[in-house]
Amino acid sequence: VSQVSNSSYVVGSQKGGISLMLGNGKTLWRRILEGKVQLEASGGFTVSLCNNTLSVWKTGNGQLQWEKPMKEVSSFRLVTAGLRQVLAVVSGTQLSLFAPETGEKLSSFKVAKGAQLVGRKLEVATQPFNITRIDIKTSKTDSVSGKLKGEMLCLHGGCINFSSETVEIYQDGKLKQESWSGKVKQVIPSANLVVTQDFQVFQLENLSLKKVAKLEEGLFSGSESSLFHLNSQNVLTKVSLSDLSVSKVQLGLSSKAQEFWGFDTAEGEFLGLITCEDYSFVSVDSKSVKWIRQEALGHTNQVHFVELPSSTSHYSNAYFESLETSDTWANLPLNLINRVKSQVLSVKEWYEEYQNKLEHELERDHFGFKKLVLCATEPGVLYAIHSLSGKIVWKQSIGSGELKKVVQEEVEKIILVLKENKQVKLLTLSTTSGEVLEETSYLWDLLDVIAYENNVVLVNNQYQTKLVRGQVPELYFYSIDSKSNEVSGYFLGNTTSLLWRFYLPESEQIKQVSKGWKKEHQEAIPTGTSRLLYKYSDHNIVALASTEGEEMFVYIFNGVTGRLVTKFRQDSVKEPIHMHLHENNLLVHYWNTKHTRYEILSIEMFQPKVQSSAAEVISEYLETSLESYSAFTAEPPVVFAQVYTFPTGVKALSSTVSKQGITKGNLLMLLTNNQVYSLDLALLSPRRKDYSGDFHQESLPAYSPSIGVKGQDILTYYLQLEQLEGVVSTPTHLESTSLVCAFGLDIFLARVTPEKSFDMLTEDFSKLSIVLTILVLVVLNVGVQKWFASKKTKEKFNS
Repeated sequence: VSQVSNSSYVVGSQKGGISLMLGNGKTLWRRILEGKVQLEASGGFTVSLCNNTLSVWKTGNGQLQWEKPMKEVSSFRLVTAGLRQVLAVVSGTQLSLFAPETGEKLSSFKVAKGAQLVGRKLEVATQPFNITRIDIKTSKTDSVSGKLKGEMLCLHGGCINFSSETVEIYQDGKLKQESWSGKVKQVIPSANLVVTQDFQVFQLENLSLKKVAKLEEGLFSGSESSLFHLNSQNVLTKVSLSDLSVSKVQLGLSSKAQEFWGFDTAEGEFLGLITCEDYSFVSVDSKSVKWIRQEALGHTNQVHFVELPSSTSHYSNAYFESLETSDTWANLPLNLINRVKSQVLSVKEWYEEYQNKLEHELERDHFGFKKLVLCATEPGVLYAIHSLSGKIVWKQSIGSGELKKVVQEEVEKIILVLKENKQVKLLTLSTTSGEVLEETSYLWDLLDVIAYENNVVLVNNQYQTKLVRGQVPELYFYSIDSKSNEVSGYFLGNTTSLLWRFYLPESEQIKQVSKGWKKEHQEAIPTGTSRLLYKYSDHNIVALASTEGEEMFVYIFNGVTGRLVTKFRQDSVKEPIHMHLHENNLLVHYWNTKHTRYEILSIEMFQPKVQSSAAEVISEYLETSLESYSAFTAEPPVVFAQVYTFPTGVKALSSTVSKQGITKGNLLMLLTNNQVYSLDLALLSPRRKDYSGDFHQESLPAYSPSIGVKGQDILTYYLQLEQLEGVVSTPTHLESTSLVCAFGLDIFLARVTPEKSFDMLTEDFSKLSIVLTILVLVVLNVGVQKWFASKKTKEKFNS
């Protein structure tokens, strides 16, 4: 952190971020570099060094002035040379001076390798202790050398050479020795302060180290006029360097402080910036905490969607939820009564909300747009973000364990399964408050978690199972060991039993595994010739991609029976490989080394049966008994495959999902430029063909070997997002709409409608017009009835 004015600071982060932050915590601008950043800032310019590239930015607006590749940079600083400011850079054995406005090289000097710049003047320190002053106008140099061989530390006001009992001090061209005892723990260059191992603090002043304080263990910072100290009890101590007066204040921090910067404002007040263990960035003054930025959200590694509880008055939601367990003919009369009751009570609820202007921020809405987005972060903090407002609803520390699964057992409760070494911790949290309702620990070497309906089963490395929630379910599960290339399947009942096992060749390396979404859109597909193709509706299939050199192998197998459904081989493939299985369609994105381009392999699977007419469909339906599907007796599919070119690389693949599977899915692609792209899956169908001269055209677009990127299908629009790592989707109660969330350094959420909003009126729809239209129709209806009745009366009278 560098203070560039009384109320603004240039802040650098571990993830390569540079930003100008105002005193109220808002960011004026932000630039993201790839790698660790070193910073030097002033009111006019900000200098950054990242991956051997030196960049100069305009501090006021973040505009890049210039950048140069530079290797072996040991020191760089904005120094004063006469009446102007220049950028001094020590690179290898050369000291170069640049104009910060243009990058013009003003002059250069030969120096020792590893030289350090001292203060804001053009002075260079090298080992053994030697300081060289350079006159930029005359290019003359003046050197001062010490006699001691010790540890050299440079401050803004001078340079110090420490030995066991003696110290050499350089300041303003002069050199002095004085006695010294102790080991240096920390230096604060901007305040010319030295902190020893026993927490004594010395100030460099007038060629001497003056003791200013003896404090306890903690964090130290300083300004030109003050020393600041923050201890483990969050007590802030301020020591005036002029009169050594001491003042203390208790800070209300919710997490342990890790780094601390203290500043004096123009009004003589204290301002502190603190980074904490939970990655929060806190601003404090002498009275209280001013603001908190939750920077841990920039380290999000998992995102989960959680449904909010519906209020007792949201009867329509409760009605549809009850249908999931009572959808038989026997329950028809009761469902009809509940439906009427829900409509009456919904009207009552609407009237009460209208009267009282109630806002149910943490209650489910009718369309299902209102959810909680759970963000699991690197420092072990879980955040719940409101999907409509983007506000943080609550945050909860979940420790350093790996979050393996999030299960919503009930609408009001969330279960987190955490792995901590050879222990498993189950946390039950309140959905709306994040409060820990229950905490349970198990001594279990966790491999994975199976969550099926309300049942939670733990699986260890020996494939033994432990039921921790619900009843013992009867289900099948599979395991893929990337080290031994073993793929095996198990049955879980009262005990766990091995059903099947196969091995991939030892020369192959497993790279990707994908499991599809269970809801299926349009099982039967018309082909344009009155024939129907049926999708291969096996929800148990799993796709696995492996590589051997530049060969890629794609295996699609049944997770219940272990039967290999199909296998593909692709040459000239280079990582990264990204794969996604959506219904009966597998998509694999990779780099083709032979043709030097990105490609997408599309594999589509269909049932062998083809129905040629409506009569055949009806006849088969009437003749076929309703039997449950079995993976053990299913016929192998008919497989189509095609390769398409794509103009850019991707970081992750996913797809939109809907509640009932009626709406078709779109492929979600997280591009390497951190844009989220929604691609119509019909464009990737391997059944696309050239329809020229073909009267029987299918609904698929005509074949084209390349897939372009359309600007209108980029979900992130003009937003410049950075370092995104993944993208996920969840359904809403509207069949047409899905919620899509991309996460990483930034978090982005949007609604996606692959087939437009067919079940909802548009936002600009004129409700007044439809009301007036209905009123006019009612008036006309009444008028026509009266006219017709009058006409019949006259006819009867005349007859």
